[in-house]
Amino acid sequence: ATWGPFEGFVFGCGSALNPGTLYFTRGNDPDSAPVSHSLVVTSPREPLITGCVWNGRAYLWSNQRLFQILPDFGRLNIFTVIDINADRGLTSPWGFAAGDRLYWVAHDGLRASNGAGSVSITDADLYTTFPHDGAAGISTATVLAPDYVQVAKFRLAYSDSFLYFDYLYNTDQPCTLVFDARPQIAGWFVDVTTPAMRFHVNDQGAVTHALVGVGTDGQLYSYGAASDNGTAIAVTIRTRTDDEGDPRLIKHYGDAALD
Repeated sequence: ATWGPFEGFVFGCGSALNPGTLYFTRGNDPDSAPVSHSLVVTSPREPLITGCVWNGRAYLWSNQRLFQILPDFGRLNIFTVIDINADRGLTSPWGFAAGDRLYWVAHDGLRASNGAGSVSITDADLYTTFPHDGAAGISTATVLAPDYVQVAKFRLAYSDSFLYFDYLYNTDQPCTLVFDARPQIAGWFVDVTTPAMRFHVNDQGAVTHALVGVGTDGQLYSYGAASDNGTAIAVTIRTRTDDEGDPRLIKHYGDAALD
């Protein structure tokens, strides 16, 4: 994996011979990477997965932790790597996205970080969907559990406050879960399309808002039409359920509004 530039440098990791080593090029010269431009971050038992530049800072994931890469130009190593106490690492090279926060797929769900620590964004609504305590995730009639044997197929994409998680269920069935990251909503829904999407890619432009879906039929799809490639869009509307923090007490609502 490679990413950058950051302070004029491009980073890389994922070496089969040195899985815990971070590499970087010469400053402002991505075609040149001397042998001395490397930094041992973890042991081989904790391989580095990938990284990104977000909010003007550089980050690096191992399979257990999230690190920040800090410039230290007064030292021989040039960079210093610190653990930001995110509590979970990354499972898949493509299972991360940079949006309003850093998002990634951990071994027990999806997490988000603002650069210090992290929080789960699946525990509240989808806890049983993901593996916990040695038990595999549980599927329901609505939400199918990700197949963690196929972590290489996990994909995350962030576009205009929506986080798209594409994965496989039961080895070969593509599924998409979407997280609405707006603070006033912050909820999940299942995205069902015809055809199903293998993964999503968002445009990297600063003023563009294009989102492309890669279908199981090998075609590329844009969002915004009134049908799924000629097929009617299936919609499910459900009323809100909330125990108001007290599941035993009977509640009575005078009225409700749907916006």
